[in-house]
Amino acid sequence: MLELLRSHVSSIRGKCILVFTDNQNVARYFAAGGCSGSKTHRLHIELLAMCWFCVAAGVRLAVQWIPGEENDKAYYLSKIIDMDDWKLHPRLFAVLDARWGPHSVDRFATHTHIVCPRFNNWFWCPDTGGIDAFSQSDWSVCNNWCNPPFRL
Repeated sequence: MLELLRSHVSSIRGKCILVFTDNQNVARYFAAGGCSGSKTHRLHIELLAMCWFCVAAGVRLAVQWIPGEENDKAYYLSKIIDMDDWKLHPRLFAVLDARWGPHSVDRFATHTHIVCPRFNNWFWCPDTGGIDAFSQSDWSVCNNWCNPPFRL
């Protein structure tokens, strides 16, 4: 969530954002003003970073817990396993990029499998340059790297 906030900092500065979560620990953390802590170290570090970001950006988070079964769309999306999430071995990409590159946009990437400075993803994710490569405008202005999922 911190990456999402960072990517929209200019439009959320000085605002209050209502966040729904099915994680009771997250809701308790923010209900206590970000000072209640968490037994899970990684979660605590993430929440603390989010608090400091919000203070610096003048953003207030209002966090509300809702049971997971009442948030069926988000629950469904969180359980999707992408069977097409793979990438070419970096050494092979380097050979192909040396021959036909440099490539400037990875049209079928995820934020965990980026091989170019810019990329498109099927869904929104941190730092994506666009959602759905096929809906992006003129590809002719870039040297596109295309390694689409097998289903495409």
